[in-house]
Amino acid sequence: MILGIKVIRRENEYILTQSHYIEKKFRKFNYFDCKPSKAPIDPQSNLIPNDGDPVDQEEHAKIIGSLMYAMNYNRPNITCAIGLLSRFTSNPSNENWKAIDKVMRYLQHTLNYGLHYKCTSSVLECYSDAN
Repeated sequence: MILGIKVIRRENEYILTQSHYIEKKFRKFNYFDCKPSKAPIDPQSNLIPNDGDPVDQEEHAKIIGSLMYAMNYNRPNITCAIGLLSRFTSNPSNENWKAIDKVMRYLQHTLNYGLHYKCTSSVLECYSDAN
């Protein structure tokens, strides 16, 4: 394990996964038993700055930072959702927390996803579908 990334080596293939790191974040932020979701964000969600009751900005920033770490190294499939959510770290609303819940439930559903690198004739190929 390197920086929270598990490297699995098979014949002509490397798999990078962060399932252990994500499980630690589930425990830290109390999402370990959350119901899985098949999408990282609801396209109908209306993410706006908070204009009502204050919500925990520090906790919001901590969870966004943890998700950014996973996104940057191994989980490009949550890039769009985290990009949207990170816009509101200085003034998050309850809708932003609902969107974070959705991302965490998506990670629960895709916990064992990883990046697969296949070596063929000394060429390293990588494919990603992060729409």
